[in-house]
Amino acid sequence: MKKISLLVLCLFSLMACKNDKKTSETEQAMITSKKPVVYVSNYPLYYFAERIGGNDVDLRFPMQDSKSIANWQPQSDTVVNMQAADVVFINGASYEKWLTSISLPESILVNTTKNVEEDLLDSGHVFTHSHGEGGAHEHKEMASTTWLDLALANKQAEAMATYLLSKFPEKKAVFKANFDKLSEDLLELDSKFKAVANKKPNLSVVFSHPVYQYFEDAYEINGRSLHWEPDYQLNHKNAHEIKHLVADKKFNYLIWEGEPLEETRAKLEKMNIESIVVNPIYSVPENSNYFKEMENNLKQLQLIYEE
Repeated sequence: MKKISLLVLCLFSLMACKNDKKTSETEQAMITSKKPVVYVSNYPLYYFAERIGGNDVDLRFPMQDSKSIANWQPQSDTVVNMQAADVVFINGASYEKWLTSISLPESILVNTTKNVEEDLLDSGHVFTHSHGEGGAHEHKEMASTTWLDLALANKQAEAMATYLLSKFPEKKAVFKANFDKLSEDLLELDSKFKAVANKKPNLSVVFSHPVYQYFEDAYEINGRSLHWEPDYQLNHKNAHEIKHLVADKKFNYLIWEGEPLEETRAKLEKMNIESIVVNPIYSVPENSNYFKEMENNLKQLQLIYEE
């Protein structure tokens, strides 16, 4: 009888060990299959992360619904969630002013322009902020729209891929293949932009707003900038400003961030100035994406340089 009881006890112990092993294997599988939580601070970074990570990352873009992404401020629950993320990719170049008012672990904060600081351009502005009891500090503000230079955009995407490859080696093959294809697309389009702008190196244009610094620099575009919004009406004051620019620097093209008012477009045409739209891609484009918008920007430049 004792032998039978001992045998039964051994069987129960063996089954318990197997069940514990199964539980352990299940828990390990859950840990392995858990997607990295990835936050991004602007739409171009969202596009790069989506191309690199695909369905293997839990991609979050809390600024997406903000009317002004550049002036976005996080709510307390968003800050808590960001602090618990695997990585927060930022643009750098003075873009994320909200970082001066919150605290994120340095270990998860990845500045995608950190390794290209020598290529960053001055915006001509200065901003002030405080650090605790240290009082106010002034900082030179950099131009932020780095993604309009496709070579710089590629380096930003590379910084993202490098981090993901090192942090999640089990996904290395997928992440690397995805980045390689993205990089190929970006650099091929970059070369097309350079080829187009080189056809008329002495051509001058005017930009409606000073947000195209990297675009001008990368593709050697001779430009001057106004401070006009697409919904501005061409009144007497604005027309006077344009006439002075025409007299000072001959040009026939005005590049806008968005479609100008039809009345404004018509008045400019009477002054022999054609309106062209080059999207700075601040926010998520409707029924489109970053790469398609840059392709469309190339087509807009071709209207100028290949006529």
